[in-house]
Amino acid sequence: MFWSGSKIESRLPELLSPYHVKHIDCSAYTLHVGREVYISADGNSTEPQLGRNLQREERFEIPPGQFAFLLTDEILTVPNDVMALINVKSSIKLRGLINVSGFHVDPGYSGRLVISVFNAGPAPIVLSAGDPCFLIWFADLDGDPSYYYRKPGFNRINSDLISRVPSRNTSLLTVSRDLSLLKNKTDLVFNIVIGVGVPFFIAVLVALTQIFAQKWYENSTAVPAELFSGYFLTYVASALTVIFVIFLLKRRLDR
Repeated sequence: MFWSGSKIESRLPELLSPYHVKHIDCSAYTLHVGREVYISADGNSTEPQLGRNLQREERFEIPPGQFAFLLTDEILTVPNDVMALINVKSSIKLRGLINVSGFHVDPGYSGRLVISVFNAGPAPIVLSAGDPCFLIWFADLDGDPSYYYRKPGFNRINSDLISRVPSRNTSLLTVSRDLSLLKNKTDLVFNIVIGVGVPFFIAVLVALTQIFAQKWYENSTAVPAELFSGYFLTYVASALTVIFVIFLLKRRLDR
């Protein structure tokens, strides 16, 4: 059976350190962000990510699509005949921060909690050391209480935890930025090709037109010589080139 708020209050000294009655939220207790955090590296980052120590109320940012380990400020001691459940507060969860580390604390656990979270939202999530971030519930277990957690609990975010997270995490936001950068480079190359290629194409077209037209004129006396002048042929070649460029631009815009 889950504990009521009054039962949590009566047993706070044996459960949590530090603690305060004002942090009881109905039948749950509010846990706070501690002094250490780890945030996974963005796919474009070149700097190694390490656990970061925080001052009281120091702010930090979890970018979209990135993981983080958050250490609780409170030290928790769960009795051997009790199980605890944890989750992110709804006010923070609605911003896109979700718990990915599991939702329970084993009977007999003693130490701080290291909670894995993921920013599934579209914007960075800013938190501070000391922020109320998690809720914890307690429930009695029936049966033999001899099966409980026997390992030392966490007091910090150790290197073993960090090594389980990819050193570079490519998020959807990172992919979107890369695609945007690729599009800009493609547009630049296209503009260079058009800027350099069009004058070259005009010159080649005029030269070829003059050569073939001159040969045709030499074998024909019914065609006025003005049709094969350099200016006229340049105008014709330029018009054809403009039509060709407009066709290319239209196809590019339609994609």
